[in-house]
Amino acid sequence: MNALWTRPKSKFTTYLVALLAVATAFGLRVLLHPLTGTGAPWVVFFTAVVIASLFGGRGPGIFATLLSALLAVNFFVLPDHHTPWEAVTQAVLFTLDGAILIYLTWLLSRGRLQAEASSTASARSEERLRLANEAAQLGSYDFDVRTGVTVASPELYTVLGLEQGASMREHGMRVVHPDDRAPIWAAYQRSLDPKGDGNLRLESRIVRPDGITRWLSLTGRTYFEDLPTGRIPVRQVGMAVDITERRQAEAELRELNRNKDEFLAMLSHELRNPLAAIRSGVDVLDRAPAGGQAAKRAHGVIDRQVEQLTRLVDALLDVTRISRGKLELQRARIELGDLVRRTVDDQHALVEARGIELELHAPSEPLWLDGDATRLGQVIGNLLSNAAKFTPHGGRIEVSLGREQGEVVLRVRDTGAGIPAGELPRVFEPFVQLGTTISRANGGLGLGLALVKGTVELHGGSITAASAGPDQGSEFTIRLPLESPPEVIVDAAAPEPSHRRRVLVIEDTRDVAEALQDVLQLMGHDVRVAFDGPSGIAAAVEFQPDVVLCDIGLPGMDGYEVARRLRADHVSSGALLVALSGYGQPEDRKRAADAGFARHVVKPPTIEVLRSALAEAV
Repeated sequence: MNALWTRPKSKFTTYLVALLAVATAFGLRVLLHPLTGTGAPWVVFFTAVVIASLFGGRGPGIFATLLSALLAVNFFVLPDHHTPWEAVTQAVLFTLDGAILIYLTWLLSRGRLQAEASSTASARSEERLRLANEAAQLGSYDFDVRTGVTVASPELYTVLGLEQGASMREHGMRVVHPDDRAPIWAAYQRSLDPKGDGNLRLESRIVRPDGITRWLSLTGRTYFEDLPTGRIPVRQVGMAVDITERRQAEAELRELNRNKDEFLAMLSHELRNPLAAIRSGVDVLDRAPAGGQAAKRAHGVIDRQVEQLTRLVDALLDVTRISRGKLELQRARIELGDLVRRTVDDQHALVEARGIELELHAPSEPLWLDGDATRLGQVIGNLLSNAAKFTPHGGRIEVSLGREQGEVVLRVRDTGAGIPAGELPRVFEPFVQLGTTISRANGGLGLGLALVKGTVELHGGSITAASAGPDQGSEFTIRLPLESPPEVIVDAAAPEPSHRRRVLVIEDTRDVAEALQDVLQLMGHDVRVAFDGPSGIAAAVEFQPDVVLCDIGLPGMDGYEVARRLRADHVSSGALLVALSGYGQPEDRKRAADAGFARHVVKPPTIEVLRSALAEAV
């Protein structure tokens, strides 16, 4: 019935209903006329006015009133010998009464519609709240302190892992973690203290009936009643939300922060050691006779420590490139067996010096891969170095290579310190040092295995670690896709011996520029140095170099602009331009090539790199 009166209606329909109501009232009055005679000619028409007003509102109600007055006067009042004045008076009174009925009906309809709208809005609001609570895993409760009865939402039962309708008094505290029950009970008692503010805020672990441990945040408010005898708690309402994911994220952030602090401490240690040795070597060179044994030893120390620093920086850069997907592989068809044999030979002296036995088991058949020989050599070298580092004197390292189900499988097994089972999943994470197996005496930043994993995965392979536990040794297994052998194998031709070149060095750091000048002059080349872009361009016009080694990060005019101007000058346009930069990302190399550089060399350049670059000059 409510739907009939509240659904949208057209104006035609409302007036038609009013007309039908009046016609029905008129017919009823005709039927009643033999019984009522001249009495009560208006009563039935009031019913028509009410129906028209309820269904259509004020307009149809007025229409029904006027139509009823017209019919009543003409068919019932005047025929019963009333004077026209009496008929008009009765019609006016009927119209006034009808207006009052229309107004009262309008008030009633508006109140009913407002109540229905409020009820609908409340239902929709409750539904939205229910959906929000369900999506957020947010449960609510209403606890009657005097009766001990708790009314809980379905979401709270879900959060606690209880069956719907289970007694909160019986099961509520049971799901709380045993270690958290005492502090939770104390917090609950404080929230009921009339002297307090009645607020309850806590975070606790719960152990659900299915055995799963979750974290819960509970926020409640106690309501008190003031009695002559004092203030007493009567009711507590609150919300409970599952915060397990948040707590896990916080724990991960704390772990990351701890790893960062450890990494910075290790980095400081790893940098200070070689820098201290270099500083001491420089002091020795300042005081020792040139060419003497002390000077030679100092030279060797400086050379080794610079190599160590270079490897450290390269490792940091490689980890960054791998994590950002920027590491480029120089792929070619390589025979892994040969690469493994050469790498094992290179590590043999280091391993034997530690009193460790090194064994290699490799098949005679070639095992071909599509990969970067340099990067894969670093992978094998890192695994061997890592095994040697944590294997005690008298231990053994075994390297085996073979083919399994269309893959090349390389295993490096040692009898060293081993890895606890709980730490196996973390061994390939950057900067992770496993306390039970790694001491500061062994050094390192915890980057080696992260680089190994990243490089192997870039080659489409996988790596796993296994260990029976501390002091039980460990085994690393690499699987790489096997490829068919190349159709033609061509040995790279040996480079031709270099000739004397005219070399221009443009570098704003004076120590770096002069060091490069000394190295190049000792290699037999004619060298000039400029310390900024404009003076470098002027020197190129005058000196007409065969090769220009130009720093990218020059002040004012950078190396890119220097290269563009040299390429535009007909005198120096034939020189080989080599960019020197501390950045070696692919976009850095592309930008250098676009500016006109023929090669891009990452600082600090080794003698081999310099010799290779100079050999390219015509």
